[in-house]
Amino acid sequence: MASLIGPDPSRCAPSREAQLKQIESRAKPGDVVFLASLRMPELTARPWREGESAIIDEALKELTDENMEAARTDAERLLQRLQAAQLNILIDAPKPVFKAAPNRCSDWFNHMNPVCKPGLTMERNQLERLRASQMQLLRQLETRYPALHTWDPLPLLCPGATCSAYEENAKPLFFDSNHLSGHGNRVLEPAFTAALLKIWEVPPVTE
Repeated sequence: MASLIGPDPSRCAPSREAQLKQIESRAKPGDVVFLASLRMPELTARPWREGESAIIDEALKELTDENMEAARTDAERLLQRLQAAQLNILIDAPKPVFKAAPNRCSDWFNHMNPVCKPGLTMERNQLERLRASQMQLLRQLETRYPALHTWDPLPLLCPGATCSAYEENAKPLFFDSNHLSGHGNRVLEPAFTAALLKIWEVPPVTE
């Protein structure tokens, strides 16, 4: 839910409504609802011979004004409902996405696989371009919904100018082109816990 790149799929409406009703019936005021989603256009199966900048330009065309307005409308509908239930909402900002999937391209016998040819890195500035509209929408939503909190894992997953599906020690951060690996989740856990604790921290008493 709340993909921030387009409308919520209509085919998912029944299950989405059932999940919301379950949250409303079971959650207590002050509880945190974490809305995790893929919030970037996928980059696999694109003609990378044209170069990163050209492909990001192509992907950005998918984020039309119509799609972004639909994304805002659906996100607001969801946030209004969760905030009315006196719940805190935590959303993860868009994480890196890659040209190929590590789980298909990590073994030696896959080195000649054409799907792996684009590689497992992306320039961070190109990913920042790709998520700029979503980040702007998140900032707008935060000003309208005090219950909304944004957690940005990108700096931890990509601390330098080039983002990789692997750490320097060759441990995989991603399982496929857009899902974290078990190790990637462990890398983010301390920051995620800190984000939760910040939401719950008690304001200082003033006299």
